[in-house]
Amino acid sequence: MSKSLAIISHPFLDAKDGKRDLFIRRKDDPKSQLVPLYDHHEYDKDPIGTCKLAFIPILKTGASEHLCLITGLIDCNHDIGEHQAVSIAAPVIRQIGKYNLYQDAIEVSLVDIPHLSGAKLVQFNEFKNALNVLYANAQKELAQIVKDLNG
Repeated sequence: MSKSLAIISHPFLDAKDGKRDLFIRRKDDPKSQLVPLYDHHEYDKDPIGTCKLAFIPILKTGASEHLCLITGLIDCNHDIGEHQAVSIAAPVIRQIGKYNLYQDAIEVSLVDIPHLSGAKLVQFNEFKNALNVLYANAQKELAQIVKDLNG
């Protein structure tokens, strides 16, 4: 069994297509969600483990909504390499410009190339450094997201 920590999704990370994936959660929504873990989104095969997602609010976007960073605790019955790329599957609830907005996840997969740059397993002691890099321009990033979402 392998247990690993991953950055699953972050609003400051661009997708391969130049869009941004934003997970919006309501104040009353659960702060965690257990989803199956697949190998390369192969739904015709059994999951290879589970991923406990943690939705961490980082910006209030409405009266009762928050923009979230998502981390995941992966529990897998296979050995996983360091910095393994991950990908989350979720239904789009709406699109605003370059942003795809999501609320709930369906699954997480181990992949060769992540949809979002930086979506990968991180060692616990590297987690803080990864977040520090992401938040180096946080004020500017958050201000731009708010401006873009409010049109």
